[in-house]
Amino acid sequence: MKSRFEDFQFDHSDQTKVEPGTLLVASPALENTSFRRSVVLVLQNNEEGIFGVVLNRRPNDKVMTAWHQIAGENDSAEKVLQGGPIGGPVFTLHTDRNLAEHEVFQGVYVSKANRDHLEMFDDQKTEYRVVFGLAGWKKGQLQEEVEQGVWLPLAGDQTLVFDDPELLWETSLIEFSRETLKDVLGLSGLPASALDN
Repeated sequence: MKSRFEDFQFDHSDQTKVEPGTLLVASPALENTSFRRSVVLVLQNNEEGIFGVVLNRRPNDKVMTAWHQIAGENDSAEKVLQGGPIGGPVFTLHTDRNLAEHEVFQGVYVSKANRDHLEMFDDQKTEYRVVFGLAGWKKGQLQEEVEQGVWLPLAGDQTLVFDDPELLWETSLIEFSRETLKDVLGLSGLPASALDN
């Protein structure tokens, strides 16, 4: 007997592209690694490789010491992230186009971290995160991991980038499931919750 789904083809090839601005949600395959329940924002994808930042890792004591040297007694320590194991310049992800040095995607920008900017962000109630470190993959490595389902790619979303880091993995996983369901069913949208009706 022929299954009613036998002729159904779901082309997910577009979902495996890893472009700057993509959010990568760690699958359960990464449960026993340092990327356990991580959400990574891809910042660069070129011949040098792919670099991004983990959006939901709290900083260690060494990073917090460095943070206090930059910000003094600024009370925004909850805005500081351990972006990954690769060292590099300290920078901010933020929503202020006027202070942007690089656009990740519309509404999310990167600038070097400095005290004046942080004070302006706080005064203007601008969304921002201070990032120490990067995550990186050699060319082709991350693409292969995405195709194997190790990482679940999600289109960049300003709300998710600045969401509560403690809830970000769960929130992103739900959003990935919703987007996949929309693609499979060919729907233009789904309610935020079944309880929204």
